[in-house]
Amino acid sequence: MDREILVVGGGVTGLAASVALAQAGLTVTCVDPGPAPDKAKTDQLDGRTTALFEPSLRALRSWGAWPLDDQSAALWRMRIVDETCGGVAHGATFDSRELRSGGPFGHNVPTPALKAALAARARALTVDHRTRTEVARLTLGQEAAEADLTDGTCLRAPLVVGADGRGSSTRQSAGIPSRTWSYGQTAMAFAVGHGAEHEGTSTEFHRRAGPLVTVPLPGRASSIVWVERDATVAQLGALDRRALRHPLARRLHGVLGQVHEIGPVWRYPVSSVLAATCARRRVALVGEAAHGMPPVGAQGLNLGLTDVAVLAELVGGAKKGGADIGGPAVIDAYAARRQPDILARVAGVDALNQAVR
Repeated sequence: MDREILVVGGGVTGLAASVALAQAGLTVTCVDPGPAPDKAKTDQLDGRTTALFEPSLRALRSWGAWPLDDQSAALWRMRIVDETCGGVAHGATFDSRELRSGGPFGHNVPTPALKAALAARARALTVDHRTRTEVARLTLGQEAAEADLTDGTCLRAPLVVGADGRGSSTRQSAGIPSRTWSYGQTAMAFAVGHGAEHEGTSTEFHRRAGPLVTVPLPGRASSIVWVERDATVAQLGALDRRALRHPLARRLHGVLGQVHEIGPVWRYPVSSVLAATCARRRVALVGEAAHGMPPVGAQGLNLGLTDVAVLAELVGGAKKGGADIGGPAVIDAYAARRQPDILARVAGVDALNQAVR
């Protein structure tokens, strides 16, 4: 089976790459090890959310994949609180209404709803989205890549997009080395119902143990990303959700009023990963296959969507010009455009996370 693009990975970044490249006029197969995204409306306290800044929203709108205003919350203000010197030292508050655009900075959207919207747009663009399927073997040749899929398909494509996360097998197949380092921290992600109005304000507490971030959800609810040292998370893990409200409330210093309810809690180790390059041998890496970082400043997915936008621009232009869409000219141009930004963002977030500890 011949396609122009093989996207490996069906998370938000992989689906976004599939949609953006299909919209640019290319034939796309997306290989997704997970199930089809659920179309049902996400529970308000699901906790898996993504803060998207305005450039990412513009990209999603241009791809026809942003019908989510009713399920997301606008980010009108961003407040930074510095606790690194002991006590609470209130820092700066930034109001998007002071911008020329009039704001907001972006929207906080439930991740399952975003995936479902991208999957629906992919279907409308006739993307071949193969769920519960993986790449069993990937061979990178001079003129094309060949992939044997676990569903028995043999697929040939001139460009492979690696969107398969931090442990990317696509990155390994391309022979791209990567570096991973950890911080002895664990992040807890969940949503809370609370007594005070958040007024569209996201608050980021800079703490020696790690950042604690609140991001608005519709109504009197917010998503929380709470980073602590591993030993502290092990102690907190012994608490049920009702008991967890008390240590959380102490750390929030009343910014959300009383904490009424906590939704399901997801935990994951905090680490950084950086690929030596984001493109090589007919492979372009996007999202966490190329870069991963601690949850500071909502940089991760926004950086990945920038990867997708640049790649779609370059590949779409090559197709219109009759050039090899996976050849060295496109691959090298993508790496040249993205690598400086990636290096700067990863280094900046790493330095900030290390400096406050």
